[in-house]
Amino acid sequence: MILKSSGAMRFIRLLFVFALLSMPDPMPVDAQHCIIRDFGEDDGLAHWHVTSMLQDSYGILWFGTWNGLERFDGETFTLFKSHPGDQSVMPNDRIRNIKLGRDNCIYCYNENEWYRFNPTTGTFSTVGQTMQRALDLQPRQMNTSIWKRYPITREMKGLNFSMADRQGNIWLIIPTGIRQVSFKPSTFRRLWTQRNAEVKCIYQDRTGHIWISTKEDSKVRIYDHNLRLIGYLTPEGHITANPTSFVQPVYSILQDHKGTIWLGSKPGGLFKLQKSITGFAITRYVKGTRRNSLNCNDIYDIAEGPDGRLWLATMGGGINIMTNRKGKAVFLNKDNSLKGWPKAMRANCVRRLLFSPLSELYAATTEGLITYKKGGEFILHAKEPDRQTSLSCNATMDVAMYGGNHVYVSTESGGVNEAGVANLGSGQLLFRHYNSMNGLNSDITQGMVIQGQTLWIASSNQVLTLDMRRKRTASFGTNFWGEPLRFSEARPLRLADGRWLFGLLDGAITVNERQFARKSYVPPIYLTNISIKNQPNDYNVNHLDTLVLNPNERSLTINFKAIDYTPNANIRYATRLDKDSAWLYLDHIHAASFLDMQPGTYQLHIKSTNAHGEWSDNERVLTIVVKPRFTETLWFKILLVLIIAALTTTGCYTYFYIRRIRRKQSATLKAYLDLLNKQQDRTHVHQRTERPNNSLSPEDERFMAKVMAYVERELGNSDANLNDMAAATATSLSGLNRKMKSIVGLTPAEFLFEARIKKACTLLSTTEAPISDISWQCGFTDPKYFSKRFKASKGLSPTEYRASEKE
Repeated sequence: MILKSSGAMRFIRLLFVFALLSMPDPMPVDAQHCIIRDFGEDDGLAHWHVTSMLQDSYGILWFGTWNGLERFDGETFTLFKSHPGDQSVMPNDRIRNIKLGRDNCIYCYNENEWYRFNPTTGTFSTVGQTMQRALDLQPRQMNTSIWKRYPITREMKGLNFSMADRQGNIWLIIPTGIRQVSFKPSTFRRLWTQRNAEVKCIYQDRTGHIWISTKEDSKVRIYDHNLRLIGYLTPEGHITANPTSFVQPVYSILQDHKGTIWLGSKPGGLFKLQKSITGFAITRYVKGTRRNSLNCNDIYDIAEGPDGRLWLATMGGGINIMTNRKGKAVFLNKDNSLKGWPKAMRANCVRRLLFSPLSELYAATTEGLITYKKGGEFILHAKEPDRQTSLSCNATMDVAMYGGNHVYVSTESGGVNEAGVANLGSGQLLFRHYNSMNGLNSDITQGMVIQGQTLWIASSNQVLTLDMRRKRTASFGTNFWGEPLRFSEARPLRLADGRWLFGLLDGAITVNERQFARKSYVPPIYLTNISIKNQPNDYNVNHLDTLVLNPNERSLTINFKAIDYTPNANIRYATRLDKDSAWLYLDHIHAASFLDMQPGTYQLHIKSTNAHGEWSDNERVLTIVVKPRFTETLWFKILLVLIIAALTTTGCYTYFYIRRIRRKQSATLKAYLDLLNKQQDRTHVHQRTERPNNSLSPEDERFMAKVMAYVERELGNSDANLNDMAAATATSLSGLNRKMKSIVGLTPAEFLFEARIKKACTLLSTTEAPISDISWQCGFTDPKYFSKRFKASKGLSPTEYRASEKE
C-alpha cells in the first residue's frame, strides 16, 4: 500500500498512530511506508517523563523533561539545567512546558514561574511580570502545529500529540519518552522478489523486449516494453508462462547487427538464438578439443566488434574472438596464438568489454584494465605502488565511455577511475579517482551506464551518480528506497519512458527517473559544541561566526551536525581550512580537530550531503582567530632584532677594544724588554724608562721605572722573588700582579722570565760565553733547566739559536 497525501489518507495515518500509541510495543509495519523510532533514557534522554517539545528557528528540537531541558540534533541529546552558582533562581529542573520566544530563547515553565533559557549562553534567568502574563495567555503550543497540518477529530485531541517537524515527521510523547513517526512513500516497484535469485544481466533488444537473467535459478525472463511478463525462455528455445529454468545461468545477452541474440552463460558456454516459428532455434558452443574451439565455458560478457565479429569475455580463458571460416565458427584466443595477446599476460579473467567509437577495445578484468587498438598489442593497465595516477584497484568490474574520449572504470573496492584516451598509444593511462576520500559515497562500484552527462553506478547497497561535467556525486541508499536493498553487478537499464531497471540479489526493481530528481531537504549545519584544550566543552556555540583563541589555546575540536530528522539519513561531511585548500571528506564523522595551530586567521568551511547522500549547498564558514604569543608577535621580532644588533655591536666593540689593548701591551712589553737589554748603566736605564711609551700615564711610568730597576738589578739573581719586587715597587703582591697585567699583559713572574730569555738571546748572539755561564748570568742555576725553558720559549735550544744567529 502506498500512502498518498490526501486528507483522507492523513486521517488514516493518524488513526494508525493512535493504534500504535495504545499498544505497549509498535506493531510490525512496512518500513517503506511508516518508520517508527522510540527514544528513551537508554538512548541518551535525560528523563523518561517528557512534558513538551518544540523546534526552533535553526531546526533544532527541544524537549522539556523532569530533569531539565534537552536539545536533540537527530543523533545526540544534550542536557541543559541549572547549577549552584550559575546565578539561576530556578528552584529545580522539573520543566512542565516550553515555548519559543521571538528572541530565539526557550521559555521554560517551572512550578509556577517562567524562566528564560538563552541558547547563546546556556543559562537560565528570570523574566518580568509582563512576560509572565504574556506567556500564560498564550495557548498551549504542543498541539497547535499538528492541528493545522493534519485534520484530527475532537476525540483525538485528547492524545498527547505533540508536533510535526519541518520535514513532516510526527513527534509523540509516550510513557517511556519520545516516539518519532515518519511516513515514507514508496519510490520503486518490484518486478518480483525471490530469495537467492541474483540478477546477472538486464538487456533490451530491438523489439523493445526486456531480458532479465538470474543466477541461482538459471531463469531468463522476457518482458514487453511496459514491463509485463511475456514468459520464460526454455532450454528448447520456447517462451512459456510457467517459471522454467534455462540450461545454465546467463551472465550476458547481446543482439548483433543481424538480429541474432547471443547468450553467454556460466558454465554453459555460448548460445546462439535465431528467431523461429515456435520461439528460437538454439545453437550451443562449448569448450572443445579442437585448436580453434572456445577455450572457456564461463562467459561474462559479449560485444560486437567493428568488423561484425563477436568478442567474448571469459572468466579464465581471456578474450575469445568468434569468426567464420568456410561456414564454421572459429574462436581465436590465447591458446591458439591470438594476435597481439602477450604470452605473459596474466589477465585471463575478463568481466566486461567495450568498444569505443574509434574501434578501441577496453576490457575490465580481475587484474586491471586491458586496452587494444587494431594491429597493436593488448596492454594491461594495473595499480602501481609508485604512481598516484595509476588504476586504484586491479579488480575492475565494468567500463563505460563518455564523449568518445573519456573512459570510466568501476572497481571492486577502489571507486570509479576516469582516464582520457588521448595517450592510449603511449601504453600508459592517467587515471583520476572518485572514491570515498573525495566525495563518492562508496568504494564498491559494480555495473554502470551513462545517461546524458550522468554516470549511473550500482553499488552494493545503493545507487551512485556522477555528473561527469560538474564532477558532482550523489547516492541513493536506504533512506531513498525506504528499505535496505542489495544491488547486483548487472548494468542498470533506462527505458524510453524514463523508468530505470536495477538488478538485486533477490530480484529486480523499477523506479521512475523523476524520483531521483525530486527536490531534497537541505539540512542546515549546526555547531553542537567546541572543545578547547584545558577547558570544559562549550555546547552553546551555534551563534558563533568567529572563534577567538588565546595564545595558550592552540588545540581544539569542533563538533557539528547537519540537522535532519529523517530516519536512516545517509549524511556525510567534508571540511576544509581556507577557501583555496582541498576538501577533506570525513564520511559520517561530524567533527574537526586541530592540534597546535599556528597564529593567524583561518576560515573553517563545513558542508554535508542531504539524507540521500547528495552534496548540498549548505556550506557554513567559521572564522578562527589564533592569537599569537608575545614571542610570535612582530614587536617581539623587532625587539629580538634590536637585541641581536646591540649584542653584535657590543661584541665587535669588545673584540676590537681587547685587540687594541693587547697591541698596546705588546708594544709596551717590547719597549721595556729592549730597554733592559741595553748594556748601559742604571742612570741611563732610568732615563730611558721614564717615557718608553707615550700612552702610559705618569703614574704607570713611575711604577714601571721601579719594576725595571728591580728587574735589572736582580736579573741574574736566581733567588729573586715577587715579594721583593712588590716591596721594591711599594705595592701589594696582588696590586703588583694587577698592574703588570694591565700594562704589559704579563704577570710579574712572566715578565721576569721574558727579561731573562731576552738577555740570554742577546748573550748567545753577541758573545761566545759558554751556555752554563749564560744561564747563571740570566738567573738560572741549572743549565739543563735553562736549555729546556729556552727551547720552550724560542723553539730552539741555546746552541741551535746561537748557530742560527751566526748564519
